[in-house]
Parts: sequence; C-alpha cells; structure tokens
Amino acid sequence: MSKRKPRLAPRNGHVAAMRLRKSGSHGKTMKAQRRADTIQFKKSIRDIQTSGPAAVSLSAWGAQISEFGKMAELVEGAGL
Repeated sequence: MSKRKPRLAPRNGHVAAMRLRKSGSHGKTMKAQRRADTIQFKKSIRDIQTSGPAAVSLSAWGAQISEFGKMAELVEGAGL
C-alpha cells in the first residue's frame, strides 16, 4: 500500500504581489528633491547664460547656488 500524498491548499494570488510590493511613501525622498532643485537651478542659470546680451557669469552665481540649497533646507525643516 502506497503512502497518500498530502493535499496542498490553493495558492492566494495576492500574496505574491504583496511580497514584492515596495512599501513607503509615494513621493521623492528629501535627497532626491534637493538634487532635483539644484539641477533645475543650474539649468536655469545655463539658460540665462546662453540667452545673448543678458549673459551672466556662472562664477557670480556660485554663492547663490549654495544659498539656494541652504534656504531649501530651512524651508523643508520648518515644514512649509
């Protein structure tokens, strides 16, 4: 007489999807947001710089880039 095989319970299709789903917030992280803001600011400077007679030296804007980052951190820290 052969041994009877155990009967497996039916699989739940939702479990596999839930195990692979990433949890957490849906928005950008703070680091990604800061980087995006910096890149956008640099692009706007580059556009101003290449816009003809109103060209501005990038070195004159160097201090403002760091100030922009500090202001963004202060605003984020204040919860505004």
